[in-house]
Amino acid sequence: SLHVHPRPIYLIRAGLAQTSGTTHDQARLPKAAVLTQEGHIFAKKLKEFLVSKHTECAIFCSTLPRTIETAKYLPWDYNSAVMLNPIDTGDLARTPLNEYETRFPEFYRQFQADPFRTRYPGGGESYFDVMSRLEPIVVEIESQVKPVVVISHVDTLQVLYCYFLGIPIIECASQGKIQKHEVIELLPTVGGTLHQETYAFDVTEAGTGSLEPRS
Repeated sequence: SLHVHPRPIYLIRAGLAQTSGTTHDQARLPKAAVLTQEGHIFAKKLKEFLVSKHTECAIFCSTLPRTIETAKYLPWDYNSAVMLNPIDTGDLARTPLNEYETRFPEFYRQFQADPFRTRYPGGGESYFDVMSRLEPIVVEIESQVKPVVVISHVDTLQVLYCYFLGIPIIECASQGKIQKHEVIELLPTVGGTLHQETYAFDVTEAGTGSLEPRS
């Protein structure tokens, strides 16, 4: 890959979200889900964190409400793009991850054998499909001279994470590197590669928290 301009890239999942007063497994969130109180606290602290480091950033987010809500806390314009929406899981959209093997055994077998190219049944996507639709966003990111902030979802962020760190894209389905309420900062090095710094965010029951580097 060619990283044209030496600027940091931030990969961030939207904060904790819910719909109809119910908090969901983040991997199976309905598209209409909105931020919880904790999610809003995270977004506010994210703003403080980024403003303390930069005077301007280029913001990219998906078209789902929870990422747009997060982006709106930042004092810069944001670009919402459908390419950054989560992977389409087709018929499994409302199925908990721990029920895949029993309810969809054939898909589960195929996914275990080839998690990168196996498509979700019922018109869903594979991680290869996600990689393909992310290509225009990667071009936009790499053309930026300002620090880049990407607020998206675990599937899309794992693909971007692998791409920017030079990890084989085929491994993106099993990386598991993007956690809720964390900020992954990818910093350019002299050799042109990117160094990772991770900031973990703790939200207490009292509703306070701080971003601190995580070793």
